[in-house]
Amino acid sequence: ATEKATSATTKNTAANKKAQAGVGRLTKGFGALISAFGVVAGIQLFANIIKNSYELIKTFDGIGFAMEKVTGNIYDLTSSQKFLLDITSRFGLELVTTTSRYMKFLAAAKQSGISLGQTESIFRSMSKAASVLGLKTDELRGVYLALEQMLSKGKVTTEELRRQLGERLPGAMGIMASSMGVTISQLDKMMKKGQVLSAEVLPNFAKAVERAYGIESEKYIETLISAQNRLSNSWANFIRTLGEGDSWIKKELMSTMNGWAKIMDYITSTIESNDQKVL
Repeated sequence: ATEKATSATTKNTAANKKAQAGVGRLTKGFGALISAFGVVAGIQLFANIIKNSYELIKTFDGIGFAMEKVTGNIYDLTSSQKFLLDITSRFGLELVTTTSRYMKFLAAAKQSGISLGQTESIFRSMSKAASVLGLKTDELRGVYLALEQMLSKGKVTTEELRRQLGERLPGAMGIMASSMGVTISQLDKMMKKGQVLSAEVLPNFAKAVERAYGIESEKYIETLISAQNRLSNSWANFIRTLGEGDSWIKKELMSTMNGWAKIMDYITSTIESNDQKVL
């Protein structure tokens, strides 16, 4: 127990030092902004940075908590975190959206009985294809949503394959038919009868997508959109590092918000008490 406590203290101390160093760099950057843009513009820009940072810390805190619950154990949690950092870096995918959708995809996959390895393989292939096609964030979200719905329903339907996925991944219907060894007409009939089980066909479909787009050997995607996302991800990762664990920044934010909540509760109770006295 003593060793665990010492280890936790060491980690927290290291995290706090990292956070303080990061804030120091931000402060210096703020000074540079004022010199470059003037006082008013510099303050406005800094205020926007602070707001964006708070939103990111809040988002990552929520995602981290949910991810712990979905993965169920420290091994799968660590594996999923490394997996997401890897594919968002190599394929230039937006980190927050990809992480959020993967968490839901993983939950649906576990319910379908798909292994973690298969889940990552499917998600990797579809993410790579989306990156090569230069899909925007909302389009990427649509691809992941279609896959989640397929797994949640336990079967592939025309709605998800032809309309949702097909609109974003050209030829999805034909690729699915090819991966199953049937014609598009046969696939259409099978889907209407509910015979296309998602857990059985998605692993092969994901591999077929890579073959169809000729991206099996692609390891790193370099487009203007991917470069933009990598820049955005670098900032998001920096802020995530500052706010992760029991960092002093996170503690201060929580303490401030809890303090204001108590003040508002006190004011509300005082007003109600005075109203009752008047009555």
